[in-house]
Amino acid sequence: MKYSSAILLENAHQTAGEFSVHISKYDENLGELTILLEIRDAGEETKKIIKHIIEDSEYHYFHSIAREPEKALEDALQKVNLGISETLKHTKNDWLSHSSLLIAACCNGEVHFAKVHSISAFLISRDNGSDEIIQITENALSEAVNPVKVFSNIYSGTLTKDSAILFVSDSILDYVSQEKLRKISIDNSPKEAISELKTILKKAPGTKMFGAVICKAVDDEETVPIQKGKDVVKHELRTIKPIAQSLKVETPEKEPEIQHIKNIAHLYQKSGKKPGSRDGKSFMNKKIVLAIVIALIIIVVGVKLIGFLKTDNNRDNSEKNQTQVAIQTFEENVALIQATFIEAQNDLIVDKKEEAKQSLLQISALVSALPEDAPEHAREKRLLEKKVKTQILLAEGVGLTNATLVAELTGISATDIIRKDDDFFLIDTLSGDFHHLSVSSPQPIKLDVTTAGEIGKISRSIDETGDGIILYHELGTLAELQIQKKTIKALEWNRGWKGAPLASEIYQNKLYVVAPENKIFKYSSSITGFTQETSWLKEGSAVSLDDATDLAIDSTLWVLKQNGEILKFFKGAREPFSFTISPPLTKPVKLFTDLDLKYLYILDAGTNRIVILEKDGELLTQLTAEEFSHVKDFAVDEGEKKIYVLDQGAVFMIKF
Repeated sequence: MKYSSAILLENAHQTAGEFSVHISKYDENLGELTILLEIRDAGEETKKIIKHIIEDSEYHYFHSIAREPEKALEDALQKVNLGISETLKHTKNDWLSHSSLLIAACCNGEVHFAKVHSISAFLISRDNGSDEIIQITENALSEAVNPVKVFSNIYSGTLTKDSAILFVSDSILDYVSQEKLRKISIDNSPKEAISELKTILKKAPGTKMFGAVICKAVDDEETVPIQKGKDVVKHELRTIKPIAQSLKVETPEKEPEIQHIKNIAHLYQKSGKKPGSRDGKSFMNKKIVLAIVIALIIIVVGVKLIGFLKTDNNRDNSEKNQTQVAIQTFEENVALIQATFIEAQNDLIVDKKEEAKQSLLQISALVSALPEDAPEHAREKRLLEKKVKTQILLAEGVGLTNATLVAELTGISATDIIRKDDDFFLIDTLSGDFHHLSVSSPQPIKLDVTTAGEIGKISRSIDETGDGIILYHELGTLAELQIQKKTIKALEWNRGWKGAPLASEIYQNKLYVVAPENKIFKYSSSITGFTQETSWLKEGSAVSLDDATDLAIDSTLWVLKQNGEILKFFKGAREPFSFTISPPLTKPVKLFTDLDLKYLYILDAGTNRIVILEKDGELLTQLTAEEFSHVKDFAVDEGEKKIYVLDQGAVFMIKF
């Protein structure tokens, strides 16, 4: 069973408000998402609020780890609630109390939706030749809305063939009776019904905003493409997440989680109860006790493992049956994991971080035990691992930010990203190629460079503060990529030790290198390269540098170590420097600062996280993004508060 849908949007743009109706593209597993938004008294930020809610809803619904529409909608609404609550903090007016919102998921004959304020839902059905219209929701403009749990109830039901569900703004009910709505909805296709409704509303004042969606259940072969009105405000989907991740709120102890109100169409047709009345509602609390869920998972996994440990004499099933059992086992375990995962997210929303963390750590162990007996199982396991890992970081205080895709790097295995103004240069250490991209034209372009001198395969970049880019290559010396001339020439480097530098940086035309055996050397620049090696550390400095991973200089010399320690040196002597980062760094690979920059920037590849420290050791912020997979390098534009992150196969931009 699928849907034929049509939408109405009239007088959408008003001085005091905006109305938007949006229907997503159809997804094979999750159907389509329908969103009606009437935002009032939000001022100049109205369009941004509408765009943000639509993008948030679509992204989190279609990217939920749950693959059932009802659970995916619940998962998405938790995050939309968080995004709206943070948006309210950053807007001047209390627009939510004057606005109306509805988000509905329609898939395979089922409808699940949540609403706030004055958007009404009607069920129109035909049973034994008799047509009936039932109002599912009550008019509730005056209801108080918790800013942390804007959407608190989910209505769920089933549409039989030829029945329809109608979502309308309450302004329409001032001009069209329920009986008229029933007649035009049941006797016409959705497109024809909307056309007739528009004709009636032409007599209404031009200052009135009207919005409606009609969805009619049809057989798959009868499915009609969605008809969209001329005035529909369209929004392209992009990756976006809620703004706040450190939201602290006080909630009553007995405040309900998102509840489910079951309004099954055929039951109401027989009972005659109105879903909008008290006796027509059946509340089902979704709170799942964590201990019970974990116990069930352990029992299920244990039973399956016992089955697998049976001797060959008991293995009489065919390979086909074994495959079916394995699939069933995997899906059962994933369903239980998803239920617990949603509970952990609920705890995060109300700032119960320790409870969320304990749940997520248990989920992580269960996900690790999932089998990878089929490619689709392996992919789903990787997705679950990534999501749980990100949520654990959030429970530990790391902020989740929006990551905007700057460029896709198809076929490029870049390990270094170098920023020079609005241009970026990527080094592919596998192929030895250089690629150029810019913010205005993000398509990577391979640089055809001419080589001057004997140069081996490029290993890493050293510095980019001058006209060119200084590089270290596998022959154990240096080279310079001259961007304007598109040439790479060999540089002289007079040194008295062998091996690759652990870390290096150029500051005021001097090359500083962390070398093995706890040495830091300084080299003067010359026309041909770098000469005059001198030991920079003062005599008698007892310091361990064998596990150094990176170096940054701003008159003070900073060394980042594999264990997450940061050492501070000035004029060759170590100075005290203390800081606290929680959770601890697991694989710190990059450190960046400069004389003109206020902060220290650290890239932790182990957690796909960027940490920003004040130079006195105070933690400013730490950020991650769900889009990150395997971060490798980054470039900072502190003036614009932007960080460009080189990930596996892509470059993203985040703001801080």
